[in-house]
Amino acid sequence: MTAPFRALENTHSQSRKDQIVTAAVSSFVARTRPTKLEANLLEDLVLPIIPYTEPATRRLAAACMSHSALVPHRLVMRLCEEEAETCAALLLCSPVLKDEDLVSLIERRGMAFARVIARRTDIGGKLRNFLLVLGDESVATAVFADKTSLPALHPAIAANPVEISEKLEAARSALREMMRGKTVAAAPEPLPAPVETAKPKPEYGNTAAKLRATALLADDSFFITGLADTHGLTFERSRRILQRSAPSELMTALHAAGVLTADAFIICAAFFPVIVREKTEITLFLTRYEKLVREQSQGNVRQWKAEEASATLRAGPANSSMPETAALKAS
Repeated sequence: MTAPFRALENTHSQSRKDQIVTAAVSSFVARTRPTKLEANLLEDLVLPIIPYTEPATRRLAAACMSHSALVPHRLVMRLCEEEAETCAALLLCSPVLKDEDLVSLIERRGMAFARVIARRTDIGGKLRNFLLVLGDESVATAVFADKTSLPALHPAIAANPVEISEKLEAARSALREMMRGKTVAAAPEPLPAPVETAKPKPEYGNTAAKLRATALLADDSFFITGLADTHGLTFERSRRILQRSAPSELMTALHAAGVLTADAFIICAAFFPVIVREKTEITLFLTRYEKLVREQSQGNVRQWKAEEASATLRAGPANSSMPETAALKAS
């Protein structure tokens, strides 16, 4: 095992760090039962000089360590700070990376990491659900590629992905048809001409994609939780939004979150199918949603939160006084 290190005696200083990393990693993974001390020595030797090595060296180190369960966790996580193509072997295979590590990497590094991690063969239920609600088609395709693992899915995600895609496409088709015939569709009453204003367009980001993906799942609790987290509402208050007889509050919540009209239509259609039965209903939805004012929608959400806080405060003193009263009686 000392041969790789002896070869370093005549190595040019410019490539010395690269060869040290290569020799140290290859020697460690070649051992059948490396000790804890050897793992610590590997970390102490390699971790400080990783930033000064070539990308090819870091890629080779990641590949060598990708199947070992005994390499130091800190060293693996440091290599996973590199570009996805450099640490892909670790993201795909490393048994050192647990679900919480992988979720953290996706949150910090983005969809490029998610697309690699989705191809792992040992994805647990929580990680699988997290990947699916990202709303990325290539990630979902990779997750569902291994059909033998479908029984391990969370019940809310266990539905046939083809059915989910068909549901999404049906809502999109209804919207496209309505937009093509919008000028000739019969409405219950004449609609006023839109007024040109300097109103800024709502922002659009990953929030809309997550809400849309969870709205199409069989279990409504995923969407309710996502909507509650988006606005800082309680789960119960978010659930009541879906229990209304009309989608007015849901439209307000989506508009306050910056969800664009097309995605808002798909989400609302998932919970209120009545809006896609007739063209007049679609016309009414589009008109109402596009006429919403962002500041007013956000103000309504703030009012919901204030009502929740007020209810909590009213209930708090009564509950908190009970132990004191019991203590006085006991004395």
